[in-house]
Amino acid sequence: MRKNIMKNTLKVPTLLFLTLVYSCSKGTGDLSLNQSSSSQKSCYSLKGTHLSTTTDLRAVTLPEGFDLTGLNSTGVKISSIDLSKTVGLTTKMLNDADSTMGDLILPTGFDMTGFSASGKSLYNVDLSNTINLQASSLNGATKLDNITLPPSFNLSGLDATGMTLEDMNFKNTTGLTVKMLNDATLKGKIVLPDNFNVSTLDLTGAMISTDFTNTVGLTIGILDTATRFTGKIPAGLDISTIDFNNAETGTLDFPNQKYMGVDFSQTTGINFDIYMALARCTVHWIGMTTTRITSSCNTLPPLDVSAENFSAVSLYNMNLKSLVNFNGGHIQQSNEGLRNVVVPDGLDFTGYTGKEYIENVDLSNAINFTSTMFNNTNDLNNNTFPVMDFSGVNIWSTRWKNANLKNVTGLTAAQIHTPYVHPLVYPDGFDISGVDFSNVGSKADGVDFTNTTGMVVSQIENIIAIPALPGIIFPAVDVSTLDTTGKTVWRHDFSNTINFDVSMINAALSWIDSPIPDGTDLTGLNRPDMGSSNFSNGVNLPATEINKLAITHIPAGSDFSLYDPMTAESGTYKNVFGSTLYSEIPIFPVAQVNTFSKIDGLTLPSGYNLASFDPSGMSLVRKLNAKEATNFPISALDKGVDFKEFTPPDGLDISSWNSTGKTISGWDLSQVKGLSANHLNNASNITAIKVPSDFDFTGVDFSSKSLYGADFSNLEQISCE
Repeated sequence: MRKNIMKNTLKVPTLLFLTLVYSCSKGTGDLSLNQSSSSQKSCYSLKGTHLSTTTDLRAVTLPEGFDLTGLNSTGVKISSIDLSKTVGLTTKMLNDADSTMGDLILPTGFDMTGFSASGKSLYNVDLSNTINLQASSLNGATKLDNITLPPSFNLSGLDATGMTLEDMNFKNTTGLTVKMLNDATLKGKIVLPDNFNVSTLDLTGAMISTDFTNTVGLTIGILDTATRFTGKIPAGLDISTIDFNNAETGTLDFPNQKYMGVDFSQTTGINFDIYMALARCTVHWIGMTTTRITSSCNTLPPLDVSAENFSAVSLYNMNLKSLVNFNGGHIQQSNEGLRNVVVPDGLDFTGYTGKEYIENVDLSNAINFTSTMFNNTNDLNNNTFPVMDFSGVNIWSTRWKNANLKNVTGLTAAQIHTPYVHPLVYPDGFDISGVDFSNVGSKADGVDFTNTTGMVVSQIENIIAIPALPGIIFPAVDVSTLDTTGKTVWRHDFSNTINFDVSMINAALSWIDSPIPDGTDLTGLNRPDMGSSNFSNGVNLPATEINKLAITHIPAGSDFSLYDPMTAESGTYKNVFGSTLYSEIPIFPVAQVNTFSKIDGLTLPSGYNLASFDPSGMSLVRKLNAKEATNFPISALDKGVDFKEFTPPDGLDISSWNSTGKTISGWDLSQVKGLSANHLNNASNITAIKVPSDFDFTGVDFSSKSLYGADFSNLEQISCE
């Protein structure tokens, strides 16, 4: 047993102890190199020389005070690692590491003298607490991505030729020049210093979201050279000379915007042509909902269009919200009407007589939209209609599919089923009893009927006879007489219904993804399949049906005695317990566990006896947490099955196990006994491992294996003698 550092140091005088600590803290072999010195050195059996034998230190967790002295990092991947509490780190180690390096936390006060980023792609590295970093040290980097520079960092001497600058914050730097930006490829969000003069900036080909708010010298001509701009612009920017012909290309169906999501509301020089070009964007309607995505649309300043003529203008995929005096007459002048358009609040439809489209538009705040206008429009799909009298509407509902009718009055059942039923949202309290859902094509896609009244069982039978998209929710209807015989019940929500009975599930041709009321008695359930049915809120699931449901869809307390993974439908239950809490699932005997085709996410309870555990018939054992189990047979690791992310029982003695060629990936070995250097040396894969706190690394050679994700934070300190 190694000597514990605390026991050892109690035997020496205080002055001598301090002298030893100081001498231990000085690195050897790299005295001319700059080292981290913000943390006090601690000694461990794991050394920097051990890490020299790996190829991958990404996401490795090192113990506090770990001494990196002796690490030969040539070609080693060093990313996603916290080095802030280590000692012995040198710039040579960073220079020699793999060319892609990022997500690093360096020690406070780390001396960057001698650092060279030449040939490297650096990302997410915080250099703000380092010292002696020179701009010339960054020369030759292929990419600087989200690198945090020290406060007031002087960029003089930076040669950005051939370099990609992405998501870089230069706000608190000095010495930045336009030439540096012009020499680089700019991507993402570039933050510039206040009052930085960009008058000679060349954005040709750039796709950036730079914040130019506090810069000077910006012109719309500079922005026009970019391929895409999604950033911020200064108030008062004159956009009168914008190249509006190239501000949006592509097609009406698929606009290709140069300016996307830009706030132009404080600019000057807007005119009708410019507005129409910058207003083009993608207004995406999420099917079977009332939601529209407009994130790509620009915010534009008010423009009075009372004197404008919209002839030959296609009002398709546009944000017209800030237009002033835009009215129905302008819509009438346009090519085809409105399609995928954000309209101004209070849009007055006076002057509109009818066009091909009023489609995918939120008209909830519009005024003077009449039933005559409605009848004279060919396509009114996917709209939210304003407060209006619907009594005069006489066109078939196939022309106003997915309508949100929440605001209308005067709606009648006769209007809805001429000949098909397609509204998405009904007015609150609407009596739906007279609506005929029997016509072929009357799919109630996504309709929540809970705000309606009068629904009867025969209507439900007609609705479920036609497969539909998700979202159909039935109100509190007494369904005691419901006949589902021969029907495909698919994505229909019965959770609010009354007197629902398991026989309705049995009689259906299929029952797929259709919720049932809480507490439904499943006694007598007998179906050839369950699809994606979720019966977790039911009770009394028969044991005969256990193999037909996914784990998260089984009621708590169900009888698993007949569970057979070989017949579990589509293998959904072959993942065993998934994320379901064990308190809700019975404990299988180990003989039954042995029949599983694989284990993927199983936490065994305290005292679970694994004496006869045999995974030889499994294709994989992953995320098996046997920490509190007992009698784990070491032979189980030799059955030709990969164990991944495995937590063996506390105290398991693995000294006799031969790891040659085995995978020890994601194993938590922190509580085992008998782990030796040979186990690590002979294994084929040792990523993301944990070892016992007193593990002795003497003799360990990682032999170019990856240590990705390994956690050594629990290692005990040893004497530095």
